[in-house]
Amino acid sequence: MKKIPIFSFVFLLPLCMVLLGCVEEFEPKTTFENENLLVVDALVTNQIKTQKINLWQTTNLGANQEPQPEIRAQIRVVENGSTTHAFHETSPGIYESDKEWGIRSQNSYRLHITRANGKTYVSEVVIAPSMSELETVEAVVASNAQGETGISILINSRSEAQNSHFYRFEYAESYKIIAPEWSPFEFDVINREKPNYEVGIKINQSNKRVCYGYDESSQILQFTTAHLTEDRIVDYEVRFIPQTNYIVSHRYTIEVSQYVQTPDSFSYFEQLKEQEAGQNLLSTVQPGFLQGNVRSEKDKNERVVGFFDVSTVSSKRIWVNYSDMFPNAPLPPYVINCIPNFSPRLIHPQLGTSPLIEALDEHLITYVSENEDYPLHDPRPYLVVKVPCGDCSVLGTDKKPDFWIE
Repeated sequence: MKKIPIFSFVFLLPLCMVLLGCVEEFEPKTTFENENLLVVDALVTNQIKTQKINLWQTTNLGANQEPQPEIRAQIRVVENGSTTHAFHETSPGIYESDKEWGIRSQNSYRLHITRANGKTYVSEVVIAPSMSELETVEAVVASNAQGETGISILINSRSEAQNSHFYRFEYAESYKIIAPEWSPFEFDVINREKPNYEVGIKINQSNKRVCYGYDESSQILQFTTAHLTEDRIVDYEVRFIPQTNYIVSHRYTIEVSQYVQTPDSFSYFEQLKEQEAGQNLLSTVQPGFLQGNVRSEKDKNERVVGFFDVSTVSSKRIWVNYSDMFPNAPLPPYVINCIPNFSPRLIHPQLGTSPLIEALDEHLITYVSENEDYPLHDPRPYLVVKVPCGDCSVLGTDKKPDFWIE
């Protein structure tokens, strides 16, 4: 399962943008537009694997530009003050550990970064939290706050040590897509030279009738049991899918990952979530800089964006069939309207161009059938649909995932 980075661009850009905010309304003491800020996206877990850390740098925030990769940095994570886990750059801004390893509960970890410009940074010492197994992931028919019927994905979890308390959740979902108007035939542009345009039909060699879509969670999903008498999570909803959503039309799977966090990590993500919710163009309140747990070793005034997160993780996958959840119910509507329509003309009577070939070149339509009224009663030779209706590869991949089970 591909993990969502601590700072995906979904919320990295809003976070960078809040750096423009003024602490004082009329006399701002500092401007951040020209600062070259380090952005740290670092999550290490107990999974024995190649750990990955991403580094970026902000440039010209006033121009709303995306952060650029921080290249040629030196990174190491020090465990218990003695064991060093070194990282190397595998592509611009992406650093992977030299060896596979995983954190161990109650051990201490500290991130060290040296940028190409010689500046050095260090994180606070982080004590790895306890492990808590994700017990169950369930799919049930339910209604949301808007009264929509759909599928609710619920998790249940319990900490044996009763000291985890702080949790964050991510999910990755995959689903089968079946193009409703796929045809075993496709267009064949035989001659595109004016005025001898010619379009025929040939066997469709690429089977793009069945595809597989994929998506990941983008919201920050957190829960704490600190206020409860037991360190246990019961029926926490990580995902709600309306019955009308086409992604559950056939077969759907979701893998949920539960991260046990430190209190500081939980607090940081809660503040980040609040800042995201506050990004409203109509708001006159400009949120301040959100300080993480990474700092410059020599310049206490230098601002660093991001967080060094040390978490234990547990994951589970479930499978859902629409027919099991909603027996005898009609399938959800497809993602777009797929009623066949007449194709563009082969030759435009005034311009002498070929609207049909132009539409094919722009990948706007796919073949359904011939127009029985052509050419006596209609100048349009074929019936067509928009591409997603006959070619599902625009919505997903036609390669079945390795983990897929029918």
